[in-house]
Amino acid sequence: MNKLLILIIAISIASCKKAADDMYSVDSTVEAGQQVGDAMAAIDESGGATNGAIAKLDLKANERAFARLAPNEISTTHSLLNHLVSKAEAVSCNAVNFSNCASNQRVKNLDGCSTYAGGQMSGNITLNFSGSGASSCTIPAASDVVSRVPNFSITGLRGATFSVSATSTGQSLTRTGATSFNFTNAGIRRSFVTPKGETILDITTATGSAIQVTGNNRANRTVNGGSLIVTNNISGVTCTLAPSSVQWTSGCNCPTAGEWSGSCSDSSQFTVAFGNSCGQATVTKGSGSNTIIIDRCQ
Repeated sequence: MNKLLILIIAISIASCKKAADDMYSVDSTVEAGQQVGDAMAAIDESGGATNGAIAKLDLKANERAFARLAPNEISTTHSLLNHLVSKAEAVSCNAVNFSNCASNQRVKNLDGCSTYAGGQMSGNITLNFSGSGASSCTIPAASDVVSRVPNFSITGLRGATFSVSATSTGQSLTRTGATSFNFTNAGIRRSFVTPKGETILDITTATGSAIQVTGNNRANRTVNGGSLIVTNNISGVTCTLAPSSVQWTSGCNCPTAGEWSGSCSDSSQFTVAFGNSCGQATVTKGSGSNTIIIDRCQ
């Protein structure tokens, strides 16, 4: 590779960084709605098939979140670099698979892989199994549990970082019967930090009470109860939501009907209503309303 060309590219990246530092913004209401969608996609990813199989986790969803939050991290410079840097130096994160079942775990190691947005990932996602299917990493019987523990980050070309981490034991799906499950979330935290080190997104989602899931596939899956708490760690505002007629269809990993609604600590009402198009939802807080496409839905 021409060393002068590399130097020119490096200078271009550095010169753009300062101009881009102040161009990041986050709508906290939209992001809170995204976290409700994330919890629903997590139920789908946890599987629930009779044999306890776990669905493949799609990391493109997290790449989409990063690209949406950090559009300035994607540049023509990145496109040029793609042509200049050997693909062997940047393995796609979507090519990284979970490890085989070992010690009641399956692990997806993301250290050093690259995203389509020009970022680099580090960390891992771990699936922990307990119960009768633990040794085969399945949840075939009542009381069997799988817990998903994410701990990863995406860092862009200019230094912005999107992080996802479990505050405790992560998200757990417990089989309670042939077609019934309880979903709990001890805390998943998502944050976005600009190249200057300013935290402009910091949200934690957790269950207040177990979400009751009926149906072991998308075509018959519904959410019947439980509560979800979304906390904005920057403003301190907490919203507690409950489901109403939330249900899936076979072609989407997120609900396509129903809503989550409730009240917030700032006295406003909050609703996330799912549309019949996969990933579409209307987020309403107080008098403001936005139609969004949830990153995790496909």
